[in-house]
Amino acid sequence: MKKLLRGVVAAAVAVAATLVAPVAAIAQEPCPAIAVVAARGSGENGGGNWAPQNYGGPYWSNGREGPTLAAMFHYFESRYNWDTGRSLMNSVKVLGLDEHKYPAAAPERTITPPTDFDSAVNLFREMVLPQAALFRDSFVNGTHGVLSTINEYEGATGCHPQYVLAGYSQGAVVMSGVERTLDRQGRLAGVINLGNPYNTEGVPGRIGTGLSGKGVLGWTPMRAGALSGVPRIEYCVADDPFCDLNVRKYINQQPVDGSAHGSYFRWNSSRAQDRDLAARIFASWVDARR
Repeated sequence: MKKLLRGVVAAAVAVAATLVAPVAAIAQEPCPAIAVVAARGSGENGGGNWAPQNYGGPYWSNGREGPTLAAMFHYFESRYNWDTGRSLMNSVKVLGLDEHKYPAAAPERTITPPTDFDSAVNLFREMVLPQAALFRDSFVNGTHGVLSTINEYEGATGCHPQYVLAGYSQGAVVMSGVERTLDRQGRLAGVINLGNPYNTEGVPGRIGTGLSGKGVLGWTPMRAGALSGVPRIEYCVADDPFCDLNVRKYINQQPVDGSAHGSYFRWNSSRAQDRDLAARIFASWVDARR
């Protein structure tokens, strides 16, 4: 009986250790100048998409930022190192929203380009309206998830950094619901959106080649207006239908790059000068706070 009891206790201790270890590891990290709360895009769930990442210095992410934002942070680090010979991300902690706080479950589908006005209307009816409902659910759930992620991190570490909100695709929708709260608290250092469905004319910080149309949710009343005075990067590449849905371009049967939405920082289909501009803007936010 004593051997059995010792075995049960040992097993319980082992389980507890696995639960405490991640929190202890976070608590041992130095406080960063900036923490980036990162929301992945739809479909970037599970498997190799969630490999923890080290972008520089002592900080590891949980991998829930997804491969697109991970590629962006690696690019930011390499660009800064090339420019200055120093590390950028050794002052930055990346907090990926986990699957419980933000499931990123809305499916992103391949778009069949419309060839006339009727098919363009059908595109709006079949894609934009259903996506609006799905993104609305993410907006509500993810907004609470961002704030709880911040509260849990600060509670575990005692750190109170400035925050950057980073979202790719559906993740950009989620982040739009938190901007005002963090800005009002004086804790918002900046916003980075890639392939933002809310993209529209007049939004500050727009870069990239995808400036000819609006985002897939740019026409909807649920579109959140960008806060004035908040530093931001709104990066959209041409032909990305989620941020550059130019219906007239489809109707005129102009060439469209169907891989555009997945190209951010992943390969060289987008212009190097746009990637470099985004990297240097972000670096200016970090350097101003360390």
